[in-house]
Amino acid sequence: MIDKIYKIGLPLVIVSLAALLLILDPVTYDFPSCLIREYAGIYCPGCGSQRAVHALLNGHFKSAFNYNPLIYFGLVIILYNTSILSINRFSKETFKNILNRPYTPVVVAAMIILFGILRNIPVEPFSFLAPH
Repeated sequence: MIDKIYKIGLPLVIVSLAALLLILDPVTYDFPSCLIREYAGIYCPGCGSQRAVHALLNGHFKSAFNYNPLIYFGLVIILYNTSILSINRFSKETFKNILNRPYTPVVVAAMIILFGILRNIPVEPFSFLAPH
């Protein structure tokens, strides 16, 4: 039962949220704001992600990068993982997925934390990482 939820429900939720962000502009509509930004006054690693996904889905790649450059890092990881899983499922060869190594979550978490720190330094060249 749980497997069906993940295989059917999760993609359905993701596609629904993507459709919502394709149609509705988070700048115009009252989307939830970042609590870290609101209460601590700093940008979290995810600040600007809703606007970035909206821009990306509408073909505004530079705007997506300006809102949150980390969106492209996540996109590369998702595309890589999906490609490896698809190739392994539908081909006779099996390719190793580097994301399945024990150190990968630590490296990804470290990169996200470092990005969150650097985007709050208000001097060049780091200030371009803040959403704008």
